[in-house]
Parts: sequence; C-alpha cells; structure tokens
Amino acid sequence: QQFVKKNAKLLKKFRLTGTNSTMTMLKDTLGQDSHFGPTCSSGPLGGDAEVVAQMFEEGIGGVIFFTDPLDAHPHATDIE
Repeated sequence: QQFVKKNAKLLKKFRLTGTNSTMTMLKDTLGQDSHFGPTCSSGPLGGDAEVVAQMFEEGIGGVIFFTDPLDAHPHATDIE
C-alpha cells in the first residue's frame, strides 16, 4: 500500500488490474477516479495465472507482483 500511495499520480495513468486482494487495496487507496480493469481470483485460487493470461489476451503491458514477506504463500511458484 505504501508503494501505491507514493506512486499514485503515476499509477492513475494506467488501467490497473490484479488479484482480488490487490484490487481491493488499489480501489481503497486510489479511489474511484482511477481506471480499473477486471478483478481476478485470489492468488491461491489461480488469480496470478489469470493476470498473466490477460497479458496475452488483452495486451497488458506489464505486471508488478506485490508479496507480503511475512506471510506464507502456498502459490509461491506461480509468482517467482
């Protein structure tokens, strides 16, 4: 969330999409005046793979994966 707050002006120039928890945080932090794409499933439920699939289907230009270093990620191989 700190990264999003610090880079809000830049991030608002792009259509943002992500997994469920990331999109919830983006919407809460940036507000509704930002441009949001689809919300994917949570990461452990295949959301990371959905984001990557959108790169090919909808021309997403880049992906940033935010991870919590203090939390275990059962889907770590999907995001490494």
